[in-house]
Amino acid sequence: MKIEINNLNKSFGEQKIFDDVSLSFPLKGIVIICGDSGSGKSTLLNIVSGQDLDYEGEVLIDNKNIKKFSNKELENFRISKFGFIYQNFNLLNLETVKSNILLPLDCSSFLSQDIKNRRVASVLEYVNLSNYENKTINKLSGGEMQRISIAREIIKSPSILLCDEPTGSLDEKNSEQIISLLKKISSEMLVIIVTHDKSFFKSANVIYKLSKKKIKCIKNNKVTKCKESFKLIGGHFKKRQTYVPLKFIFSHNIKKIKERKIRSFLTYSMLSFSLTGIGISLMLAFSLKDKINSSISSIIDRDLIVMKNKNNEASSFSNPYSAPKNEVDKISEKYKDLIKNTGVSYQVNFEDFFKDKNEFYIKNKTDKYVVNSLSARSINEYKLYEKSEDEIIYPYSIDILENDEIILGLNYVDMANICFTLKIQRNYSSLGEYIKTNNLFLILDVKNSNWQYDDEQIFSVKAVKESSDTCIFHSSPNWNEFVFEEKMRFPTNDDDKKVYPWEMYKIYYLDTYEDPKIFLDKVIRDYTLSDFIFERANNFNSPLLCKNSEICNVKRIYVYFADKNIVDMNALEKVLDTCTNIKNYYLTCDFSYQVFEESFLSGFKNNFYLSSDKEILEMISDYETKNETDKIVIPDNVINGNFLSNFNNGFKFSTVIKRVSLGRKTQNVNEILISKTLNEKLGFVYGKSIYVCTLKNQIQKNDFIENEFVIKKINVVGVVDEEKDFIYQDSDWPISFFRDLLGVSSFNLIPNQVVFEFENQIETEQTLNKLEKMFSSVKFANPNDSIVKSIDQTMKYTNVILFAFAFIASCISFLLLAMIIFLNIVENKSEIKCFEAIGLNEINIRKIYIFETLIYGLYAFFLSSIETVLFDIILSKAIGSIFKTSNGFSVNIFPIAILLFFAITLTSIVAFIVCKILIKKKKKII
Repeated sequence: MKIEINNLNKSFGEQKIFDDVSLSFPLKGIVIICGDSGSGKSTLLNIVSGQDLDYEGEVLIDNKNIKKFSNKELENFRISKFGFIYQNFNLLNLETVKSNILLPLDCSSFLSQDIKNRRVASVLEYVNLSNYENKTINKLSGGEMQRISIAREIIKSPSILLCDEPTGSLDEKNSEQIISLLKKISSEMLVIIVTHDKSFFKSANVIYKLSKKKIKCIKNNKVTKCKESFKLIGGHFKKRQTYVPLKFIFSHNIKKIKERKIRSFLTYSMLSFSLTGIGISLMLAFSLKDKINSSISSIIDRDLIVMKNKNNEASSFSNPYSAPKNEVDKISEKYKDLIKNTGVSYQVNFEDFFKDKNEFYIKNKTDKYVVNSLSARSINEYKLYEKSEDEIIYPYSIDILENDEIILGLNYVDMANICFTLKIQRNYSSLGEYIKTNNLFLILDVKNSNWQYDDEQIFSVKAVKESSDTCIFHSSPNWNEFVFEEKMRFPTNDDDKKVYPWEMYKIYYLDTYEDPKIFLDKVIRDYTLSDFIFERANNFNSPLLCKNSEICNVKRIYVYFADKNIVDMNALEKVLDTCTNIKNYYLTCDFSYQVFEESFLSGFKNNFYLSSDKEILEMISDYETKNETDKIVIPDNVINGNFLSNFNNGFKFSTVIKRVSLGRKTQNVNEILISKTLNEKLGFVYGKSIYVCTLKNQIQKNDFIENEFVIKKINVVGVVDEEKDFIYQDSDWPISFFRDLLGVSSFNLIPNQVVFEFENQIETEQTLNKLEKMFSSVKFANPNDSIVKSIDQTMKYTNVILFAFAFIASCISFLLLAMIIFLNIVENKSEIKCFEAIGLNEINIRKIYIFETLIYGLYAFFLSSIETVLFDIILSKAIGSIFKTSNGFSVNIFPIAILLFFAITLTSIVAFIVCKILIKKKKKII
């Protein structure tokens, strides 16, 4: 590596050290820099190595001006290109020889441990200390320590070795050994030596003398190749960004603490007393109120206000009938961003309506094929056809169909049979080609002999498409209305009260663009639609489209008028606008979740089981369905949320999510959060699926009622830091979960209560007083108005005293830590020089001492946390005995967590400040 110095000028204040000095160094060999004390020898070394950049002129390394290097580039340059040898060795006295030599590699190399160990053995052999690996530095002689310091520097393969009085602390014999060793090294790299020792002169290739601000070359010989060359295992290696391994920092600081056992013990003992004072203050400030409230709230529910209508009736609804077409159209227009179009459905038992004949058939001149998959019901539940480029239609797509034209969706069996009847190849393409060149008619044949009625309706099949179920497609949203009322001339009604047996009960529906849940969630709070009931498509109203009892994916919502006992949604909107402090609330109804404002009871109206064990829930469901509840034995991993289970390990519903300790908030109706304690009872189910078993419907069968229980899978996506048993979702979930996931009818899910949730009793009472004065059309009730009002006021005065005490303890801890760090750094000045010698910057050195202080802090935290927890246990038992609750034995972890945070933060901040001051001013202080 080529080094040149051009026109160097350097001053300290008014004293000039170098005046326009220029020189260059050879690539290898020994270069001696001599001169009187104060002539600038060490300063020149600092300038060459980039440690001192406060000068004028240029220092070029391989033709690159080091003044233009960034701090990071300069640091990496010094570490990778230079080795440093000092008069006082600058080794870590408590570490082994191997640890000292390995430190530069551990801090800056990607080498494997095996290569590192072999390099250590190689350099120790080179400096004639082969069996010294496991000896500690403080047991070596001065000459041995200097050879170890040389070994530590050459192990990282530097290009230049800078030596500042390397023999200044050695006797003549050891000095000769060091001179001989440096001579060997100079055949492989440049060795620059600042010295007064003239015994070096005969080994030097170049000698520069500093005098009168100038530098003069007094010797310049060629470098001769040494017979004993030195090659390291692995050669030069790729350097990485320098940092001190945590393993070394930890082990080194532990050794230092063990070396000063008595002082260390006194240090963290005194520090722990201060932290214990803080811990007890925090425990009383944060835990005392929580423990009292916890004991009280274990007897009664959280703070609630229940809103319901004053004229609350027993029945949820009465007199339901189909909403008229004009009203349905208004709704469609109001929510046109969600509603695609409107349609009509005839709620008729078509199998009884056309009891003698009810079939579709296709025929040619000689053969006839009855399409058993189709009937008059297929007209009622036809599918709306919309042209799509991605859809394959045979023979081709059609834009608009006439009223007597259809597209036939066929499964493979019906397609093959139709092709066989028409005597063509059995594939959709052949059938499409047939339709293209021939007329194909689908004929409806119906008959009811009781009415002396029979009829045939002919439909022209314009195209076919492949379908999993055979069905009819048409482009008009009211096609079934045209067929039944205009072509077949059937009378209709909208209240299911027939004058004639052949009247059809019709109901209008809305077709949505997206999931019907989006529309249903939106209109539930639309008070202008309070007289309507919106029912999803299901197996009852759409048996062809929804062929089983599972949730139907058809985007269809049937619209009814009814006299409803729905909570006043207009009042709810005004309450939320007026009381901005209300952040959490939910809707309830008679079928799903209820809060009984006359008592402390709340929960699901019917049994609502949660478990990760589906088989157990299936067994419970069988007993519930048969009304054999006396046979049900609920195991520990099944939790019931029924309101009667409040005092028997049941769980409740809430929207108040204090802190999600695991996971995330819910995004879908099939996701829930659960409290920490409920997670434990269910077997730590966070991130997993569990099952819900509850009532969906009650069916009258002869003389008894059969309970239709369903089991559904839901996902636990988060855990809330709550000590009571809760499940969490949004405000609509007590309605939308039963409607959209369980398939419960909207007629059973009419909201009759709004439950507002609050964080404390004072806020609850203030809001309740405000609401009662402002709203007369609804009534409000607080089930928990008997909670003691004086707790908060008492705790305010207590907290002031406790926090004052905690502040004083914090100040004492701060001063104590500052004194400890000051002493440690002053006593370890040789360590700092050692770390500088291997190329560590101020940040890395500061990190080592901060970590040492952190260990003191963690020791102190360990002791203080034990003392604080013991105090908390005693406090908990005392409160538990007063209130006669099991909550008295709980330990509040929050103050301990704050204590840990305080211990880590305090020690880190104090150590950072003191280290920064001392290390910056090390030349003056140490």
